[in-house]
Amino acid sequence: MSGLLDIGEMWTIGGLVVPRPLTIVAGREDRLFPIDSTRRAYEELVDLYEVVDGDDRCSLLHW
Repeated sequence: MSGLLDIGEMWTIGGLVVPRPLTIVAGREDRLFPIDSTRRAYEELVDLYEVVDGDDRCSLLHW
């Protein structure tokens, strides 16, 4: 999976699993994927799920 973020954003790569259920688990202090970027990616991903009426299949857990 090395280099995936060179060809796409986090949400476009996450979109590869649509319409299957997806739970994203994130830490507020994660330096690799800052929580603000993770939240933005999640919002974009929810938009993809809404296209297939599956926005209830995507969730974000963070602590």
